[in-house]
Amino acid sequence: YINSVEKNIINEDEFKLRRIKYDDKVLHRSRVIRYYTEANTPLQKVEKDLSTIYKKIKKNKKYFFSAKDLALIESLVKDGVKIPKEINIEKISEKYSVPQSLLDLVESQENGLLTLKFIEIIGEDEISNLDPETIYFIINILNKSKLFKFRNKVLNAALPLRV
Repeated sequence: YINSVEKNIINEDEFKLRRIKYDDKVLHRSRVIRYYTEANTPLQKVEKDLSTIYKKIKKNKKYFFSAKDLALIESLVKDGVKIPKEINIEKISEKYSVPQSLLDLVESQENGLLTLKFIEIIGEDEISNLDPETIYFIINILNKSKLFKFRNKVLNAALPLRV
């Protein structure tokens, strides 16, 4: 009985990380996020997908880069992905602020205290339920502090649309 019950009960992790629905009309929900959700995705494929999706997005005059898009682009740049020249990260990031207290922790290399601050910020909420600006500054700080494994888990939980 124990074996049959273990096989047929849905694991909580499997339930949370359901199948991803890609939407190539929105950058942070596009095929580009496969780099963070699927193992062994080559950089060349990500660069090709990014340029293809950016061409589609550029045609849409009403499209604007959201905080989640910016978090994804900054993470891709940190991982060595070449982004299209037309994407000006500095100009887009001017709209969003990062708390100075967290930047000070990055400069003093207080990664443990920084992680505790993130736990305090996230609290009991699901990462997918955080607002885009919070996701952006968390990803930005994690990129600056070079905590890439933690960043990848946050990206995997926050960006894709799961069905």
